[in-house]
Amino acid sequence: MIQLRALMSSADSFKSWDLRCSVREQLIAFIQQTSPQVLPRTRTDLTTLEERAAHDPVPLGSR
Repeated sequence: MIQLRALMSSADSFKSWDLRCSVREQLIAFIQQTSPQVLPRTRTDLTTLEERAAHDPVPLGSR
């Protein structure tokens, strides 16, 4: 996950949505091109099997 904040304005809400999407994608592309080492490369799940089983509606043995 990346969290970026940018201040911008537009004439109406439709243009504002398009502007936000465009700026967000261009900022991420800029970071990918100029500093790819700062972005995460893999995802890790640190939950234990017991924690997953406690939140899983289907018990492990019935799959």
